[in-house]
Amino acid sequence: MIPKISVIMPVYNAEEFLKESIDSILNQTFKDFEFLIINDGSTDNSLKIINSYDDGRIKVINNKKNNGVAFCMNFGIKTALGEYIARMDADDISLHKRLEIQIKFLEKNKNIDICGSWAELIDKNKIIWRYPVTDKHIRSNFFFNSSIINSSFIIRKSKLMHYCLLYDNNFIHAEDFELWTRAVEFLQFYNIPKVLLKYRISNNSLRRKNNDIYVKYLEKIYENNYKKIGIKLTEREKIIIGFFINKDLIIKNDDITIIKNLFLKMIEKNNKLKIYPERQFKDTTGYYWYLLIKSNFNYKKMKYFFSKLLFYSLRTIIKRIIIRIFYMNF
Repeated sequence: MIPKISVIMPVYNAEEFLKESIDSILNQTFKDFEFLIINDGSTDNSLKIINSYDDGRIKVINNKKNNGVAFCMNFGIKTALGEYIARMDADDISLHKRLEIQIKFLEKNKNIDICGSWAELIDKNKIIWRYPVTDKHIRSNFFFNSSIINSSFIIRKSKLMHYCLLYDNNFIHAEDFELWTRAVEFLQFYNIPKVLLKYRISNNSLRRKNNDIYVKYLEKIYENNYKKIGIKLTEREKIIIGFFINKDLIIKNDDITIIKNLFLKMIEKNNKLKIYPERQFKDTTGYYWYLLIKSNFNYKKMKYFFSKLLFYSLRTIIKRIIIRIFYMNF
């Protein structure tokens, strides 16, 4: 029998939290799925833990060497039998109704191709990551930051295949973000404004251990986003990429003027090319202008704060407050 969902979980040396992650999928209220667990050359007890399960929904793929997340996800997508692909990481926890809630939403909303959710950080005082909810805001935000939490999404497999949207192995530790920056031109997105995942930020994660590599590929993604709207950054303009990656970066007054002009040029270019939703892109650009000035604020920079970009940021801030209030008890 063909399953409705194929859950794909790449695993590499994840013994510490692996059982909890696997259990969170097997204990879902929605039962019609296959569970592709790809052991990617682990050298710890991960494979032993995986093989300890006796559940017909689990399909184990054992790579003899470590090939990376992109390789594993692409193999899983091509192998998957399900109508939908769900991503799961080996150290996160899916709440028991996650699949049920997401499938009901996607079955009801045929125009949406990929559905994520909000997440609660594990061991971080229950901090909740509230990502943009609606399609236009999600797609606009992808210019600046990821808008889908990796192990929260479910996507229609047919859409991935139709648009040849697979992971690029050249973007180590930033594979998901890079994929979605390409997908914004083809897919419709939505984040269910509810915590359906507990997300773990581990000091031992591959991304943290290889932060320099991660930053290098993030910089490449941002440069590609600018090229998409017809902007080739100068060396001085590239400082804005540093701010997106490191929110504590101190910006000089002269650079703030350059960045303001760049932001206005971004809006103008997108208005012509219409790659991102026009109004939402203005709002999102204004919001990041607000964050930049806020993190570098002093009285000498006051004049930069009151630019027309601030108007765009206020619309986004108000919308985020409304979403937070409206979905507080969702």
